[in-house]
Amino acid sequence: MRGHGDGTHPGTLSWLAEDGDPRVRAAAATNPRSPIEKIERLAQDHWPEVRSAVAGNSATPLNVLKALARDGGRMGVAIPGPVSAAVAGNPSTSEDILRELAETDDAHNRAGVAGNSHSPKDLMPAFAADNDYRVRETLAFNPSTPIDILLELSVDPVRPVRYRVALNESTPTTTLTRMATDADRTVRGGVASNLRAPVDVLRGLGNDEWSDVRRAVAANSATPPEVVDALSRDPHPQPRRGAAENPEATSALLQALAKDHDFWVRGGVGSNAGTKPATLFQLSSEEDLFVRSEVARNVRLPIELVYLLEQDGEPAVRGSVAMNPRMLQQVLANLAEDEAWYVRSAVGRNHGS
Repeated sequence: MRGHGDGTHPGTLSWLAEDGDPRVRAAAATNPRSPIEKIERLAQDHWPEVRSAVAGNSATPLNVLKALARDGGRMGVAIPGPVSAAVAGNPSTSEDILRELAETDDAHNRAGVAGNSHSPKDLMPAFAADNDYRVRETLAFNPSTPIDILLELSVDPVRPVRYRVALNESTPTTTLTRMATDADRTVRGGVASNLRAPVDVLRGLGNDEWSDVRRAVAANSATPPEVVDALSRDPHPQPRRGAAENPEATSALLQALAKDHDFWVRGGVGSNAGTKPATLFQLSSEEDLFVRSEVARNVRLPIELVYLLEQDGEPAVRGSVAMNPRMLQQVLANLAEDEAWYVRSAVGRNHGS
């Protein structure tokens, strides 16, 4: 699909913005390519999930963001927090609104501002000392957080906070080296996923006792090829899946893993942009819908497979076609009329590449 990647056409998004299912309208509301008049209309939607999607859209006009910053509508257990929290996390939100939301009693708002890449630097020390760990957690993953604060958060007693520091590519390599010995495997896995992790650290974590840590090492494009190759033969499927996902994986390695007995591993090969077309054709004919879904996500999906998989009998596969950031706009327009809300929602969320 060379030459494509514009995402869903504004005309198609206009159609989806009028969908009877709020989950589909919410998807269209997240898309920066949605027409402004539709974004403004969706900001008045009865469903808080839809208004929250508008609040997080980087293309939402400032006057709409100002109004939504005072929207206390909540979205239930699945998506906790008020609509205003999405405004707090939007990089297009103005500094005056961010400062206002940072002073609220709702931790969701403070967490949104703390994680915003445009958050005022003078607010960050207070966020680092916030009693609610969710505020410290989002601050720990913010690429704009100062180094001294990241160092402080790297020894936070709460695991999710340390994990976010480990994932943050702004974290110094010396700190990542220390965190690679953290007692919690989730934190070590974060280090293993970090592209800035030192090679010797990645080598060491490739021998970690936990398979999910080894998977993170195998999937990291900074990991030495010989380590990825060794992990591709790991007895546990997790590291093999990681090797199948690695963007630097060799064609020979991908071809070997395409024959793996575990469907999850084969699916990783199917989604890898380095997989050869012949292998993608092979995987697209599998009975397992998960493998076909992974193939449908591949950004280098041959055009013949596009037309085949968009007509797949399983909504999950068609949904993966609709999510593909390099998908043809005509195919996305076709899928916008799919009977499954999940597929239509995936079309709405396709921002392109």
